[in-house]
Amino acid sequence: MKKIDILNMSLQEKQSLALTVIKRDDPFLVSNPHNNKPVILTHVPRTAGVTMDAILLGVAHYFKRSWVRLPGDAYSQYWGNPKPNILGSVTELKEQLNDAYLISGHMPFGLHQKLALDPIYITVLRDPIERAWSQIRRIARDDGELSDPKILELINNGGVIDNLQVRMISGCLDKNEKCDEKMLEQAKYNLLNYYALVGLVDNFNVFLTSLLSGLGWPDLMFRTRNISEKLKEDPSLIVHRSLTNQNEYDSVLVEYAKNIVLKKSSKFISERDSRGEFKQLQVEDTLFSLDPFTLGDNSIGVLGHDHFCSLEKELLRAGVSLSKVQM
Repeated sequence: MKKIDILNMSLQEKQSLALTVIKRDDPFLVSNPHNNKPVILTHVPRTAGVTMDAILLGVAHYFKRSWVRLPGDAYSQYWGNPKPNILGSVTELKEQLNDAYLISGHMPFGLHQKLALDPIYITVLRDPIERAWSQIRRIARDDGELSDPKILELINNGGVIDNLQVRMISGCLDKNEKCDEKMLEQAKYNLLNYYALVGLVDNFNVFLTSLLSGLGWPDLMFRTRNISEKLKEDPSLIVHRSLTNQNEYDSVLVEYAKNIVLKKSSKFISERDSRGEFKQLQVEDTLFSLDPFTLGDNSIGVLGHDHFCSLEKELLRAGVSLSKVQM
């Protein structure tokens, strides 16, 4: 793995390299590649998905398994640049998907039905107003002229679709289908019965530590990716009101998720041995995953304990922000 040129880093580069290290107390569990269920991340836009993609890429690299990131969008939302229909991507990549260990993308729930898989579903949800505003800030990267009238037009015309989280978790594939109580109840049902692990952006590290421990993944060093550029500090009152009205059912779903997150995490961790997928080994490796879309030597890798400690000291000495989460 190529060394990072820490000595010649600018202050901005050091700040952008802020790292989080997830350290687990329990022995490392090495998964049996012949008995693993595929893991499907339902990536709701603006819920730390690109950070998750960096991690999934590193995990795939570590286990020498395949990861498929589905390109596209299910509801023809506006992103500045056009995105393909994600259902077309599923058809085009069907062979790779059937062989993948890790799958992510803006694909609503139900991919297992199209591929005849028995997967482990995971997802991360977010306060709906914060999520929608983050999406609008993301759009502003490509359309710097966004103003309140144009934002309201985007919202009213489906460029930022209503109740996105309910739609995706319920398995809705038709952007013209009305989001109602029935769809909300289906989303709740799927979240409770099909999703093995549910996370919240506001408590992302709880989700990650549960994921690592429950699936037997190694300790992890990663950095947050794809943070929205600021359009404004907060949406204006009129935009906030519009987003609130547009995401009424999403608010209910996120509140429901808050009540089941910790129970699901505990169950997911406690059931790891009963899944029969692991053998217990003491391994002191740390997965190092920085950037999912730059496949250079310094993007991903695995560090032994001594090398990790050396890198950790160098980073701290160089002023790189480093936070630790101990499970």
